[in-house]
Amino acid sequence: MFKQIVTLLRGQAHAAGAGIAQRNALVLLDQQIRDAGAAIRGAQIALATAMAEDQQEVLRLTAITNRLAGLEERARAALAAKREDLALLAAETIAGLEMDREASCQAQRLIATEIARLRRIVQDAERRFAELQRGRRLARIGDAAARSNLIGLDTNVLREAETTLAALRTRQTAQSLAQETLQELTATPGLVEERLSQAGFGLPTRPTAASVLARLKPLAISQS
Repeated sequence: MFKQIVTLLRGQAHAAGAGIAQRNALVLLDQQIRDAGAAIRGAQIALATAMAEDQQEVLRLTAITNRLAGLEERARAALAAKREDLALLAAETIAGLEMDREASCQAQRLIATEIARLRRIVQDAERRFAELQRGRRLARIGDAAARSNLIGLDTNVLREAETTLAALRTRQTAQSLAQETLQELTATPGLVEERLSQAGFGLPTRPTAASVLARLKPLAISQS
């Protein structure tokens, strides 16, 4: 009789412990879902910010292009009128604008790459988040059924899978994205070519006032 009482007490303790663990697993899962939702919203904001920045860069490039066209026309007219002083002033401004135009184009390329990566991350996270929510609903149904003694529910596999998913999401949205973005933004393409050009080896890598005048003079002569 005493042995049966001990066995009964052990069974009751096991049942109580299993119930606490199961309830805590659902609470933990709910918090992980909230954390995942916050991370996705952060990624969506980052994507929207990048897209807005891209639009601003498009407007900037359009303004530069329009101003370049107007200045080149004025510079040709000044050269045709033998006003090289004014043409030189325009040429200096044109050279600077052409450098700005190239910088704007490079910025657009970088932003486009960043937008594509962010869009992939957001789409993948949204898909996984939807699967996580479906899993949560299934777990809720299973928990209710287990409480009704209709079926037994083992939440260990689900809990392990959600832990793995949370680790993948954290690593992808925090570490990999930050490192790749920093590498792209700190890259300095063309540095070797520019140093060689400055030493007199090869064509210049960026426009100068002299090169702009050399390009515009034949056009001005043909108009005069």
